[in-house]
Amino acid sequence: MNIIISPSKEMTSTDSQQPAIHLYNGLQFRYLRENLTNEDFSFLNQQLHIISAEHGLLRPLDEIGAYRRDFTEKGLYKKWNDQIYQALVKEGRTILNVASDEFSKTITRYATPEDHIVSVSFFERDSEGHLKKHSTISKKGRGQLVNFIARKRVTNLTDIKSFTDMGYQFSETESGPINWVFIRPKGA
Repeated sequence: MNIIISPSKEMTSTDSQQPAIHLYNGLQFRYLRENLTNEDFSFLNQQLHIISAEHGLLRPLDEIGAYRRDFTEKGLYKKWNDQIYQALVKEGRTILNVASDEFSKTITRYATPEDHIVSVSFFERDSEGHLKKHSTISKKGRGQLVNFIARKRVTNLTDIKSFTDMGYQFSETESGPINWVFIRPKGA
């Protein structure tokens, strides 16, 4: 199983190169890194791929320097074309997509029927029963899910449904075959 994730715009202030997973310092990566061991990082280095507008497809332990570039910059989708997708599917065609839409387009727009891509969304249910989605919920949820995958050594998609960190539950009724939904009560 391959996991794709977006980078963080927030980076650790440094002039030196360091592993990508430690350089990115946004909310998603802070939740992702929380309490992980060196063994957990080694496991993630085999499963997780960070989609970078600057570098293409990165592994968590790839050493990089700080940069400011994302896919809102004109011409980057064209520059990368299907290179990121091709690099990823060499690793396997079962893909867990926890990346933002902006970054996951580098993969999903080239997907073929051979690919099994499951995208994950995170919601809160308010007191009236309505589902709410916003960037903070999504970033925390994505980071915590990848953290869970590392700690539990998850290697197949079905096991992800057992994720309950931060009060989340997999919702069979809100999910579809390629779009999985996790919901938690507001304030959990």
